[in-house]
Amino acid sequence: LWRWADNQQDLGRFLKIYDGPTCLRPSGNFSSVYWHPGPMVINDVYLQTNDSDFSWLIYFDCVKNFVRKAKAANQKFLIWFADDLCHADINPQNNCNFDVYPPLPILDKAGKMIGKRNGSVQNCVEFVDTGLGLLKDFIKAEGLWNDTVLMFSTDNPVSGNGKKQVNGQVGTIVPFFAYGGPIKKRSKSINYAPFGFSDFYATVLEFIGSPPDPSRPDSASFKKLLTGESNKAPRQWILSYYDVSRMIRTPQWILDGFKVLFDCRSCRDHNNCCKLVSNTSLVPGSQLVLNRFNNLLSKLERDGHANYSTF
Repeated sequence: LWRWADNQQDLGRFLKIYDGPTCLRPSGNFSSVYWHPGPMVINDVYLQTNDSDFSWLIYFDCVKNFVRKAKAANQKFLIWFADDLCHADINPQNNCNFDVYPPLPILDKAGKMIGKRNGSVQNCVEFVDTGLGLLKDFIKAEGLWNDTVLMFSTDNPVSGNGKKQVNGQVGTIVPFFAYGGPIKKRSKSINYAPFGFSDFYATVLEFIGSPPDPSRPDSASFKKLLTGESNKAPRQWILSYYDVSRMIRTPQWILDGFKVLFDCRSCRDHNNCCKLVSNTSLVPGSQLVLNRFNNLLSKLERDGHANYSTF
């Protein structure tokens, strides 16, 4: 909805507006995702925008309206909020290279735009952080915080620290945190648990009181761990993909996409502090771990899933 229109005439009009003659490309400029977004359809109604509209603020208004309607109807609600981090845009003055970040709104405590600031990676991250704070404050103001769970993650790591990286111990690991009234703060030893994107599904189902979905055996519910009902992490290992490479890790061990083993038993954050195992005969227990990793990968390739609760 951000970049394309069903009507070819509209599509051509939007491409002309956002790209200009020197940097025309099929997907449109990134700026059309942020400032003067379009075409946008909200509740089946086409929304006219202008160059003073910032897409995130429109989405945030939609979220607030949705929450208020659910509250008035006494209904549970689920919101998937794709909080888009501003990326670099094309620069017609520099051979259409991606080297210009769009400006960002300056928001007051109510989320109203009161100005603009220059775009940069740091400012983009700060804007996302501000947005999460506004979302939390809004839910609290509506009196729903004690019954609401906010879960946050990202689609990929940053460049140079795991993004598209299959070799080494960092890999494609991304942050995840859960916050809200039902969430109980835990010790670091309990918090350190592998969590995959597939686990959002089972976790949400259990929070709303629905039974597990037997068609998704790869999804583990973290509800009891998050609320303090259990001290045991439901998942003991996690698999990640990039292209044709598969990486698998536990809190203590990592097998990277090149099938290199890392020992992380004395390292908690997996940030280049694990030890590369070049010879399993010199590291007690490493050959057994390597065999288990390979058996898991073989089972996943054969069956499509494997028991995530044991290793």
